[in-house]
Amino acid sequence: MQNITRELAVVSALEEEQRRVQSIIGVLQEGVLMVDNAGAVRYANNAALQLLGIREIIEPANFFDLVSINDEDCNYTLEKFRASQKIDNLYAILRNHTGGEFDIDLTMLKVRNGKSQERLVFVLRDDSARRRENERLSVWNAPRLWRSRFAQGSKPWLLNTKANTTA
Repeated sequence: MQNITRELAVVSALEEEQRRVQSIIGVLQEGVLMVDNAGAVRYANNAALQLLGIREIIEPANFFDLVSINDEDCNYTLEKFRASQKIDNLYAILRNHTGGEFDIDLTMLKVRNGKSQERLVFVLRDDSARRRENERLSVWNAPRLWRSRFAQGSKPWLLNTKANTTA
């Protein structure tokens, strides 16, 4: 009887810990996804669901059927992610199946699920607002920078016309 009581206490403690973790991950503003080896989404928090353009995961939803992830050089596929041990701060564009497009900062980690199965954990940060602000600031600062250099007597538009010659 004591063993059963102890086992129930352990199960209850594990369930409580799982609820605590779910509540923490659920309120993060970063999208957190866990994807299995076949690309099926096994977990997604609310922020990830918003980026995916869906309300809930309908098993077995394939992550790479729901979105495409591209940067200037390539299209990221399940195989590319599986071939990498870790990806940190990949700036890319995520396009979801509903037509939504997001500038993202992506981190991917591999975790073990059991002895042989690996899962991919993605952390997706919507970087669109920061990029728009950086673009706005760079456009705003460029004329000011040129004016300040001009006021200091610098002529950045002139080229150095002195030739290096040997006699």
